[in-house]
Amino acid sequence: MAVESATILEVGCASGANLIPHAIHYPHATFIGVDIDREAIAQASSDAVALGLQNISFHAMSLQDIGDQFGALDYVIAHGVYSWVDGDVSAALLDLCTCQLSDDGLAYVSYNVLPGWSMVANVRDMLCFVGEQESDLVEKVKLARTAMDVAVKIAVDNKLDTAPLFEEEYHYICRSPDGYVAQEYLANHNHAFYFKQFIQYIDKKDLNYVSDALMAANDPDQFMTYEGLIRYEQYRDFSRQRRFRASIMSKHKPKYSDLYVSWLPDHTRVMLNMVLPSFRQNNPQAYGMEAVMSDIGDVLSPLGSVGMTIVQLATALRCSLEQLKMLVVDLAFQGVLRLSLDKVKSVLVVSEYPKACAWVRLQAARSKEISTPTIERVVLADEEQEVLCLLNGQYSIADLISIISSNFNQAEVKVDKGQKQALEAMLQKFAVQGMLVA
Repeated sequence: MAVESATILEVGCASGANLIPHAIHYPHATFIGVDIDREAIAQASSDAVALGLQNISFHAMSLQDIGDQFGALDYVIAHGVYSWVDGDVSAALLDLCTCQLSDDGLAYVSYNVLPGWSMVANVRDMLCFVGEQESDLVEKVKLARTAMDVAVKIAVDNKLDTAPLFEEEYHYICRSPDGYVAQEYLANHNHAFYFKQFIQYIDKKDLNYVSDALMAANDPDQFMTYEGLIRYEQYRDFSRQRRFRASIMSKHKPKYSDLYVSWLPDHTRVMLNMVLPSFRQNNPQAYGMEAVMSDIGDVLSPLGSVGMTIVQLATALRCSLEQLKMLVVDLAFQGVLRLSLDKVKSVLVVSEYPKACAWVRLQAARSKEISTPTIERVVLADEEQEVLCLLNGQYSIADLISIISSNFNQAEVKVDKGQKQALEAMLQKFAVQGMLVA
């Protein structure tokens, strides 16, 4: 089912940071958000009204109360739900997918997996212990962060075997928002299991594994038979000590020979994800395009989260579109590139009267932590939040400098009057993050 006209349900939608940008991109699709957090649902509903969105609704209700009131669903999204609820609720999620998915519908379900999570479980147990006598969740998170500071210092200073694990987890927690730390490390429920067990669970519900949502987590060379894929994926989890999965499911077993290259539309957006050491040389699957390999990173790097369509990339590289499609898919499997079918309306050229999309300005007015139109989490600095709130298209760059300089004297915003270049650099950063519009 094409997303443009699909019905999409997100379970555990929180305040709509994932659904709202999609509702903006796809005005003819129907979006439904469900969460038990009434405050989050109230915020999501308020934002949808403020943005004038007619194709999205939010409902404060339990997953177990979802029946057929929303009709057949083309897509079901459940990120951060399955491992973090009790067994009855996780079973209800799979029942929902079985009963309400359309015949060609897809479900996305994320969860923690063994064996990788077993190592992290020790850290979680420690953080739960530290905060067990504190009832306030905000304080629990503060205690958890302090405990990690102490634990990693002890492990490193004493050269303990646990030092690498604590260091990795410490940096992961440092860059994670409080809400994530609360759910992943402090919540009552956090169940991890082997991939093969998850397959057994969904098999009982007449659902089938399609692939991992992240292309870099898949191996296209192993897509031969369904049973062979399942065994191979479990083996890879063992060898890589994998801790997290985001699986896509359907009612029918997919034909893997038909996947990936054959369906790659010309409007697929291509973005640079990372540069691997082997990216520019000695790639075993360059499809006769070794010369092009060295140029892809140079072309995509300045474009950030916006990227360009695969047709535009082929034009820029002056190469065959069909050969480029094969190369791009292979690089996406390697984790070098990201692919998206979203038709982003962002602009990369900063105008004299810069304008940020309404969704971004709405978030920045109340928080430094925002979700971009390309569904990426961004934490704004004080001056970035100040500027972003002003980008309604009515102020020129000169006006912005004047306003911010005036605020600087009152609110200590660190943008000097003469720093036009600094402001333009900030605006360009917003552009490559997909936040500016025409």
